Amino acid sequence: MRWTNYFTHPGDNRYYVFAFGEELHANAFENRLNDLGIVHEKHLETAEGHSTGRNEWLFGVHRDYFKKALEANHLVHAEFRDKFIPVSGVRWSLLIGTLAVILFALAGAWTQRAQAQTMPNGNDWQIAVSTTWLTPIEALGAEPVTVSEDGLDLEWTPTGGSSFGVRLLRRFPSAWSIETGLETVRYTSDWSLIFHPGFDNPQEPPGTPLSDTLSLRTSRYRIPLLARTHVQINDRSLLTAAAGLSFDYLLSDAFTTGSQSEGPIYSDYLIEENRQHRATLPLRVELGWEILPTQRLGPARKRPGVYLGVMFWREWNANRWGEATWTRQLETADVRLYMGQAAFALEFRLILP
Repeated sequence: MRWTNYFTHPGDNRYYVFAFGEELHANAFENRLNDLGIVHEKHLETAEGHSTGRNEWLFGVHRDYFKKALEANHLVHAEFRDKFIPVSGVRWSLLIGTLAVILFALAGAWTQRAQAQTMPNGNDWQIAVSTTWLTPIEALGAEPVTVSEDGLDLEWTPTGGSSFGVRLLRRFPSAWSIETGLETVRYTSDWSLIFHPGFDNPQEPPGTPLSDTLSLRTSRYRIPLLARTHVQINDRSLLTAAAGLSFDYLLSDAFTTGSQSEGPIYSDYLIEENRQHRATLPLRVELGWEILPTQRLGPARKRPGVYLGVMFWREWNANRWGEATWTRQLETADVRLYMGQAAFALEFRLILP
């Protein structure tokens, strides 16, 4: 059983074969290969001669062009994949509703600011620009994940990341407030692969494992929805605590490839990440120290505020997964693992006056 639509040519490991079950997808892939100047061979496996009982379009590409062809393959799948929200009415309603909320929040913030020229901290709305640095701490759940299958040992290790976004906060007369916004989060990780060949290379000692480590960076969009409370230290300083959920939307699959040779024998390997099979709604907790902006009469008296804090989030369950594939001659090992569920980050915000 193949997990991907590409594989090493069974009769000549110098070539890769890309398979498509839809003619429209095959034509799009062929056009991309032609645009990239990649020489290829095309073959139609008819339904009568195919084990699945349907037509299949096959493309043979030399390994020298594998990375470019693989990128074209992913772009074709991205072009024809189902939309994240397949129902058009729901999709547009969500987008319009989100835009309306953001515009309302901005309008309210600007109106409140205009009406509070003489108030030191009377603005009920707050807009901030935030950035975070993700630090992998094993004690808080960011431990490496290992799995072994089909002669391939795989270890995923988070190495950090960062985010950038905009925060909107609405204060209430009490010590409570609500927060939302939009963030772009980037994760980095190392993938360590150790492959144990089933067929020895005469030029190597028997049972010699093959290994490599690849690095990968993935991205996601995040909309936090938090309830926050605070303790007043003085006129401008607060200690804050917030908790709630984040709505995460993962972008297209991220992948990278590698290869190595043992004399005439080639090994090719691929890792892919950023896949999920359920909605991602991490629980999120934040603790911080905030210096409020000054907003008094005259532009010279307006100064931005700052926020320094830490945050921790954890997904309800392990639903984000990746996989690694190692191919050597007629041997193919495919291993899947689920990513860690928790992360810890340091956060800095610049609060606009």
